[in-house]
Amino acid sequence: MQVKDVHHYEIDLTNVDALNDTFTAIFEQIDASCTELILINNAGMVEPVGTVIENTPASLEKSVTLNLTAPMAASSLFLQKSQHLNVKKTVLNISSGAGRSPMEGWSAYCSGKAGLDMFTRAAAAEQSEETNLCSFCPSLQESLIRVCKKRYAAQVKIVSNMWIHSNRIKQMETLLSPRQ
Repeated sequence: MQVKDVHHYEIDLTNVDALNDTFTAIFEQIDASCTELILINNAGMVEPVGTVIENTPASLEKSVTLNLTAPMAASSLFLQKSQHLNVKKTVLNISSGAGRSPMEGWSAYCSGKAGLDMFTRAAAAEQSEETNLCSFCPSLQESLIRVCKKRYAAQVKIVSNMWIHSNRIKQMETLLSPRQ
């Protein structure tokens, strides 16, 4: 596969209103030689970490905005602004095992990723054959676990539950297919 004219855009995805301007700028650069468009929604944040009682409304709003609202809005804008182009279109939403299996202390993150999975499935059902939407769940990474352990050392119970869950997955030696 030959890739040319790759552009990178940096944006604060917690500011969903800024997405429209960014997508307008992106689509102004697309010319007739384009044959395929791919949007990868990879941003996410685990915070707030803690029980529901400990989470503030502001921290919950930021989490849901970044993990769910922003990828929904980006997907919508991508599909709206590309509908006049006769090209293959793909939206790849990066999900998480936490969206499919509850993790103590991660209620906001789990909920956002579960919502992203359902949004992707529902939006995919609305599309034609030349447009694909997929929610991909990478495997749990020990590096993420180490980062969380260091960052949230005071919340050992939460991290240790995640560590046990990760080890259980390793012991089962199973991987989820992209459709799961």
